[in-house]
Amino acid sequence: QFHLCSDPSSRVRQAVITCMGRNYHTIPYILDRLWDIDEKVRRHTYLHMSSYPVRSYKVSQRLTLLQQGLNDRSDAVRKVVVTIMLQQWIESYQKDLIAFISALKLDSSESEIDRFRKVTKQTLKEIFKRQKKDDLIACVPLDEDGEMHRLVPYEKLSMEIALYWQCLTEFLQAELAEEHDLIVPELSTFCTYVEKFCHQQKPDMDKFELMEFQYKLLSLTEMLYTFDLGDEIGRGNLQKLLAYLLKTFRLDEKVIEMIVRCTENLITDQNARIQFILEIVQDICGLNNRQNDLLHDRTLITELLATSSNADLNLKLSSLKVKILDLEEQEMDFVKQKDYMRAQQTTEEKIAATEEYTNLLQPLLENHPNADALKRPLQLRKTLKPECILKSLQIAFHMVVSPKVRSLNPSI
Repeated sequence: QFHLCSDPSSRVRQAVITCMGRNYHTIPYILDRLWDIDEKVRRHTYLHMSSYPVRSYKVSQRLTLLQQGLNDRSDAVRKVVVTIMLQQWIESYQKDLIAFISALKLDSSESEIDRFRKVTKQTLKEIFKRQKKDDLIACVPLDEDGEMHRLVPYEKLSMEIALYWQCLTEFLQAELAEEHDLIVPELSTFCTYVEKFCHQQKPDMDKFELMEFQYKLLSLTEMLYTFDLGDEIGRGNLQKLLAYLLKTFRLDEKVIEMIVRCTENLITDQNARIQFILEIVQDICGLNNRQNDLLHDRTLITELLATSSNADLNLKLSSLKVKILDLEEQEMDFVKQKDYMRAQQTTEEKIAATEEYTNLLQPLLENHPNADALKRPLQLRKTLKPECILKSLQIAFHMVVSPKVRSLNPSI
């Protein structure tokens, strides 16, 4: 170990690497030589470890070998990684690139998935340069006919397949633009595909299911960014989709950032784009409905209760309204006192009470004889949940920090 790590002679360090037995205990010490000051030692380390079975490495060690090797400052080292080590690893998985990148996947945390995605993208870029186009396309399990023509069926769409599909789409668009349409449908069809995929999001997903869902969606939104926007109908459908995604679904910040980038690609005029995004934020926050606050419309509430013959329901609604108004007052008092913890607890109670009030009042609204004649929409005041505030802030942040935003207008 001393000679491997500290001997001043690079030839000695190389000799130790060659002579040292490779096993679970010694591999970490050998891999430390990937950072050796001498490029010959680094090159020899990759050359020597290329013959070691890839399945015998830990997943983190595979990622380290690729991450360091593909970014090494020496051309000679990078050449060994790409032409020897990487090719041998692919052969170990019978040239199945999906199985190969699955062997690189760490998914116990967001940081590990981010690392997996970063290394995999760089690795696939090198692989694509040296593989036949038909072999690359064959790895994507696309449907050949019907509604899912040139689309991956949802039941087959894993995180690895979504990432591979995205990387191949970007590569073909950059290098073989005429082949791009072989693996993706028209923009409108793909927008429908993404929307239906998002409807698979369930409120009872656990942490890991939700994380995998978000990263699949991230790959799909990154694919949206690569589409040619020459189709006017497709542009319109894309704009509707982007607004719908932001307003409707729970989204990771990375997905939000990518959607904002798609809007930059779609709406090139800065003022029009800012207005489009601001309207989405206002809808999320309920700012467009403040004047139509049904909860505080005494006249309409009195009329609705008068038309109801259910005394228990009327009593329950009246009780809930008093409770909500009382909670609003408490919330304001706690904020003035800077007791934010109790203010948050009060807000959560108010949200629950408001939702219950909404559900109980809805049948009365639907059965109201003059419902169609009401001049304004019958909507309850939207109580802001913390996740809505956070999403709105993330959207606004990624909108204003973009290099494509040169100035801010008063509406922001």
